[in-house]
Amino acid sequence: MFLLAVSLAAAGATEASVSAAGAVSVAAPPWAQGGFTESAMANVSAVREQIKALPFLQELVAGTLPKASFAFYLTQDSLYLRQYSKVLAALASRAPTVAVTQNMARAADMALVVEGALHEVRAKVRVRVRVRVRARVRVRARLSAARGQA
Repeated sequence: MFLLAVSLAAAGATEASVSAAGAVSVAAPPWAQGGFTESAMANVSAVREQIKALPFLQELVAGTLPKASFAFYLTQDSLYLRQYSKVLAALASRAPTVAVTQNMARAADMALVVEGALHEVRAKVRVRVRVRVRARVRVRARLSAARGQA
């Protein structure tokens, strides 16, 4: 049995079954060439192209997205990643194999690591936005005062 498990792991298989007669059948991982992932990506390619063409994503990639929109995006992404991590952890606790459990647990941890990094970026963006807003308020106040004196 140990030799079978090592062979399956080396082959990159995620599932195997043994019939009553002793025949072993191995299911390829969903990301294997010709597997589920490749098929699903081909089926949604037109939708992916439409998503990539969205103005929000175009501005995000170009670096022209307004700071307030970017800060809002970071907040929403952070909230999503926190919940996504919980879902992955729940899946890990119900996984059928140790390998899948480990993979899901690592993914849950990585989602939290990324969320933490976004929190740092979000804090920096907020500081920059506040500084710019305060500077604009000061400039407007000075212009108004100068106009009043003229």
